[in-house]
Amino acid sequence: PTPEPTAPVRIAGLPASALTDGTAAQQVQAAGASAAVFDLKGDDGVLQYVSSLTLAAQGGANGSGETRNADIQALNEGDLYTVARVSCFRDNKVPYYVPTLGIKTNSNYNWRDGGDYRWLSPTNADARQYVTDICVELARLGFDEILLDNSAYPTDGHLEYIRKGDAYDAAQFETVVTDFYAQVKSALAAYPDVRLSIVTDSATLLSGSNAVSGQSVAGMTASADRLWVELGESTLTDVQTALAGQGVELPADALVPIADAAGDASSSWATLP
Repeated sequence: PTPEPTAPVRIAGLPASALTDGTAAQQVQAAGASAAVFDLKGDDGVLQYVSSLTLAAQGGANGSGETRNADIQALNEGDLYTVARVSCFRDNKVPYYVPTLGIKTNSNYNWRDGGDYRWLSPTNADARQYVTDICVELARLGFDEILLDNSAYPTDGHLEYIRKGDAYDAAQFETVVTDFYAQVKSALAAYPDVRLSIVTDSATLLSGSNAVSGQSVAGMTASADRLWVELGESTLTDVQTALAGQGVELPADALVPIADAAGDASSSWATLP
């Protein structure tokens, strides 16, 4: 028999308040979506749940509320498909309180990107473990998908101010980033029903790699179940054609365009919170 076509992936970004106020399903339906994505670790480093991790407490990043985790678990026990976005290394909190974990300037200050945000250093094993442990905690809270964003080296801002050396060696970027994805995938092995996804951009997918960020098609597809792609001026067809030319064939639901606004019911799209 002819297989049924894969249903379009439609994921609506929702505010953190919808994690606990009972409106998530209603908001998803109103957006014409079939799933919800929430910021569980924002670009500011703040967590929207109560973590048991020492670094979360040390970094002033922890969420609050006696019933918050239980409320999130209750949401995730329902029928709604939920995605937890994790801003991996773009983190304005932890590097401030634990400076040894941050990307450094030549003057040994915490480097900031074009949006004035600090970054955890992807090279630092403790920083990578912190993000990995957050992903495991979110899987334990019942999210169906973990979305890694800002999960490589920064590409925006005065990169020339970053102190070069063992902690920032472009020759090692792809290895470090690829190993990080594999580390998260391995840590989530105890949760086989949880998808692992990665945010990337069309330029990286078209060329196969990004020397500045360290992302590569091979490194991402080795660990991720799904890629969320910022298309820019490219089209989804452009990206699919380029990937096929690299010998990469992804299922229809494994490549999701990130949109500025909700799209129609016949196409795949995702909006971020």
